[in-house]
Amino acid sequence: MATTATLPGGGSKNNVTITIGADASTALQTAINSLFKAAGKNITADTVASGVNGSAGFFNYIPDTVASGKASSLKAGTNVQAIIDTGKLADTLTGSASTTLFVANNAGDVINTATSSTVFGGTGADTVNASGVTTVYLEGGKNVVNLAGGDTVNLSGTGGSDTVNITAGTNVVNGSYAATVSVTGSSSNDTLNLAAKSTVGITGVKDNVSVAGNTQSITLSGAADTVRTSGTGNTITIAAGSGDSVSTGTAAATVAVNAGNTVDTLNLGAKSTISVTGTKDNVSVAGASQTITLSGAGDTLSTSGTGNTITIAAGSGDSVSTGTAAATVAVNA
Repeated sequence: MATTATLPGGGSKNNVTITIGADASTALQTAINSLFKAAGKNITADTVASGVNGSAGFFNYIPDTVASGKASSLKAGTNVQAIIDTGKLADTLTGSASTTLFVANNAGDVINTATSSTVFGGTGADTVNASGVTTVYLEGGKNVVNLAGGDTVNLSGTGGSDTVNITAGTNVVNGSYAATVSVTGSSSNDTLNLAAKSTVGITGVKDNVSVAGNTQSITLSGAADTVRTSGTGNTITIAAGSGDSVSTGTAAATVAVNAGNTVDTLNLGAKSTISVTGTKDNVSVAGASQTITLSGAGDTLSTSGTGNTITIAAGSGDSVSTGTAAATVAVNA
């Protein structure tokens, strides 16, 4: 369901009506009102062209209403607080250090922020290259948000099938709906506060990632990554690479080690389930009442904790050590 927000334009006949998703209309109207208040005593917006500086003391914005022909590339100058695109093409909106509000309309828009901003996407398939703290309201479709270091994105509203790409640095993702987060950079430090049933993929090397949320699906395929989770019902897969460390606090999780020739450390909450299907893996498991199944070959398993149940279901040449703790071991292979 769509609704509207209003941009005052000097009399009701000159007002600009912006159609927006119902989940975002209040936030957009609040953002518009806040920019008027911050700009000064002027109560109407001042329109400026792309690449032109705005006048001090006004709420300056770049409008775009083009419905056909060539897509627009809009670039904000100094003192331009907003770019508002009500056209119907796949446009590019690039802000300056003054620009804190972006409104897209059609599918396939590209939004480039230069400072902390609020972004309202179009009808889907938008790309947001975020800088600073960015709050996004993205509509349906497959939208993408890119973070390159020192950035925070707040996924607000209902969103679509959205992906956040993290390529470098220290970043924060806060999600109010399920999304996909892809960590491709190396040696990054990222905090992910995600809605239930989100998906996290880590392909970089020596990344340090904290994931909060329930029923997350997390896959590690880089190397020497550190993952800490909080929340219940999470599924973690080590698909490739070696030297990974996984900690789940007091929460149980399901962990699958599918890679071969890895050295991995798992510090898990009680009653977790671990499966090792790779070959020549070296896996250390800390935690009580774990259920562990080995079905690869030539694996080395060491555990610390009481009440663990270990099953060798397939393969040959496995080695199991439980330290001083008793365990139940079944060799079914």
